[in-house]
Amino acid sequence: MRFRGGILVGVVMVLLLVSIQLVPVAHSGPAVRMARPQTFPLPHPQRRVMARVSSSGAYGGGSRAMVWGRSCPGCVQWPTIANADLIAVEAWRNGAVAVTEAGKMVPLGGAIPAIGMGRPYISFDSLGVRNNDVVKVAAGWNHALFLRGDGSIDGWGDNNYQQISIPDESLCGCIVDIAAGSSFSLFLRDDGTVFSWGSITLADGAAPVEVGPLDIASASNVVKIGATNDTMYILRNDGTLSWFGRAPDAASNVTINALTDVVDFDTWGNHGIAIKSNGDIVGWGISPYFTENAQTGNLFANTHTAVAASVGYSFGLVLRDDGTVLSYGFPENSYKQKNVPATLKNAFAVAAGDSIAVALNNEPLFVAPSQVLPTSGAQVTINGEYLDGVVKVLVDSNPTALTFSATKTTLTFVAPRHAAGKAQLVVYSATGARYIIPLMYSASVASSTPRPSNTNIPTNTRTSTNTRTATITRTSTRTSTGTKTSTSTRTATSTRTATKTPTRTP
Repeated sequence: MRFRGGILVGVVMVLLLVSIQLVPVAHSGPAVRMARPQTFPLPHPQRRVMARVSSSGAYGGGSRAMVWGRSCPGCVQWPTIANADLIAVEAWRNGAVAVTEAGKMVPLGGAIPAIGMGRPYISFDSLGVRNNDVVKVAAGWNHALFLRGDGSIDGWGDNNYQQISIPDESLCGCIVDIAAGSSFSLFLRDDGTVFSWGSITLADGAAPVEVGPLDIASASNVVKIGATNDTMYILRNDGTLSWFGRAPDAASNVTINALTDVVDFDTWGNHGIAIKSNGDIVGWGISPYFTENAQTGNLFANTHTAVAASVGYSFGLVLRDDGTVLSYGFPENSYKQKNVPATLKNAFAVAAGDSIAVALNNEPLFVAPSQVLPTSGAQVTINGEYLDGVVKVLVDSNPTALTFSATKTTLTFVAPRHAAGKAQLVVYSATGARYIIPLMYSASVASSTPRPSNTNIPTNTRTSTNTRTATITRTSTRTSTGTKTSTSTRTATSTRTATKTPTRTP
């Protein structure tokens, strides 16, 4: 059945995509990940609104990308740092693209390659003003689509099968999800119906055809779509997952058709991962490392913690509800694509390509200490969010790092010696981001004069000597006439010496 044009849906939507999409926030605030759905029916996806919020008196925040593996052709970088204030990410062969909170796409690594041979090709750089108000990106093998907040779609890359030639039927403004296969594309309408165009339809380059009557018994109530090679996937609001088009393989068919309680999924080639409502994951595909690791491996067995996953060519990433990331896949790891950085904390999105991996993480958000006047030796506590991502703390330009302790909501350290007045607390996160938080030292206690160390404490010795001498003479004389004389002499000498050395503790 062909798509009937003329349907105008002008509803502004603010809920999240069920595929763990992100709520955009201001630069001074972290991105928030939606909790994993645990009940059915699943909500229908709705586009996000690019809203900004104010965080008065706060410093830092936002989000950054940690990129590792082969982030550009022929080079090994692990990890690298990308742009700030990112809300979503998608990967392909050896590159990725992130979406900023302002609705702009930012390339991370290698671009989608052109096929050549005279085939029409649109580069990312040529998008220009069309790169605006973006809320989601879907990448295929040689092309990519992006969805805007107003429900319109666009694309770049290979266009040999008209897979990025945006059909008139898409102008309804009702599109809430997109997917890109090897040489075809899909979109999902807000009424739960799915349409495809490109090489997978009845004729290459044909206008979108509604998926359902042509391929499967029912494609209604769809909440998420996916595409790989020549296979399409749909997740319904009752938690059932189905494929149509070219069969992935016999084993996959059995696994996929038997899946229930699914709340999210991701695919690449002929394999994929589904996340269930209890946080467990189930894998399928022709590659043994996906089936074995995802279904029976110790790493993922009954974790109950998965909230999202991204499947790459030979490996995959699983995001857990505590913001940590697990990797799995083929033993070959020459580009270190499976080596998740140990410093990665508070992740909220992941993307796996051929040999490139990306995780978006929330950066520390500090609340300025408005009434705190730290003095030398005093304990100072800074409040905020995601502060367990702090890796180094300094004061002003002093290169000596301070000893600190951090939780997700507090950062505690002992104030070093400093002159009275303004100071700057300089904090570094795991991605290398640098934040400055103002401090104020009290004039009554602080001093710019360094205190002496134990080796140069002066010694103050005081000696006191007290000598006392006494002589007593007594004479007594007696004669026959009755006179008596007596003489007695006594001498006493007393000497006292005292030495005192006071001790000061620096």
